[in-house]
Parts: sequence; structure tokens; C-alpha cells
Amino acid sequence: MTVLRRNWCSTRLMSRKPWWNLCRVRGAERAMQCVVYKSLRQFDYYLYVREEDELTRVPEGLKQILGVLEKVMDLELHENRRLAQADVREVLQQIGDQGYFLQMPPRRDAGSDAS
Repeated sequence: MTVLRRNWCSTRLMSRKPWWNLCRVRGAERAMQCVVYKSLRQFDYYLYVREEDELTRVPEGLKQILGVLEKVMDLELHENRRLAQADVREVLQQIGDQGYFLQMPPRRDAGSDAS
């Protein structure tokens, strides 16, 4: 079997380059083009992936847990961007390391359930 496209994951692991080397420079900061998907099975679960990788680096087990994924938006991530429920640096780091970032709903305290 011939692979025409270079496997980004193996290149990443061999080179041990930080995530920012995978980004294009946007002015004085580095930016990564991402796609955000939401799970139709798991409420408030969002999956961030690199635009060029799409879902190829997401494990099959995770895809099965999340079920059908609906594309929500294309997003340019950079260190100065603010995200509502996640630290953008953590998102960029995880996408660079494992190929995706899974945003889950905020945890509810056990005490807040008691009325």
C-alpha cells in the first residue's frame, strides 16, 4: 500500500517539535486553522481538530462514544484568542500532541444537585 500523503502524526513524534512549529505565522503570533464539531449523542461535547487533519487522528473508540458529529465552525486559533470554556494554549497543545481536543461540559458539583 502506497501512502501519498505524509503522516503528520509520525512526523510530529519523530521530530518532537512543539505545536507552534505546525502553525502558520499570523502577524507576530502563530495561528492554527481548526474545525470544531459537536456530538449529537453527548450533550455539550465539542471536538477541535486541525483543519488539514480533519478526523483522521481521532481514535475510533472516541468517535463511537461521540456518535454522529456535526461541523459547527471553522476557527483560527492563536495564543491571544479567547475561548469560552477552554484555555486556548491547552487546546493548541493537545491538538499538536494528540491531534484533537475534546471539550466536555463543565463539571457540576455534587452539592449543587441537592435542592
